[in-house]
Amino acid sequence: MSREDLEDECPRKKYGLNCTKTCSKQCAGLDKECNKVDGSCNEGCETGYLAPLCSQPCPRGRYGSGCDQTCSVHCAGVDDECNYKTGSCHEGCEVGFQPPTCHPECPAGTYGQDCMMRCSNHCAGPDHACNRTDGSCDQGCEPGYHGRLCSDGKIRLVLEMQPTLFYKRIISL
Repeated sequence: MSREDLEDECPRKKYGLNCTKTCSKQCAGLDKECNKVDGSCNEGCETGYLAPLCSQPCPRGRYGSGCDQTCSVHCAGVDDECNYKTGSCHEGCEVGFQPPTCHPECPAGTYGQDCMMRCSNHCAGPDHACNRTDGSCDQGCEPGYHGRLCSDGKIRLVLEMQPTLFYKRIISL
């Protein structure tokens, strides 16, 4: 059977000698059709599958359209594995990186696991910046505050330095 015969003979979504093979379900496009001779998908593959037959998902460590993107080195776990379609890290992100792909660091003003913690408003500097992993203030604390997270404030200083004065103020209220 010649190439032209195959193209004329095979029904939709079938290919190969005697039209016994079926086009991949991961062929892109509404019709999901493939070349009648070699089975390569006419409109490429759906996201997360390897061309030309689109029958294999992206190899470990790769994802996206044409498997052209690399999983983040900041995915938690041993193998930096991610979803072969979306790049979402299977075991979440290392501390200090944003889910789901762990590519950007925590945005300014946030830190910790999944960037869920807010930096102290008492961190010195115009943007109250802090370390993206542990929340320690990059530029130290505003005057009157101390501690790793600048959470120990003026009231504690009064207690430590002049406890009787502090208690007199509370009693007089």
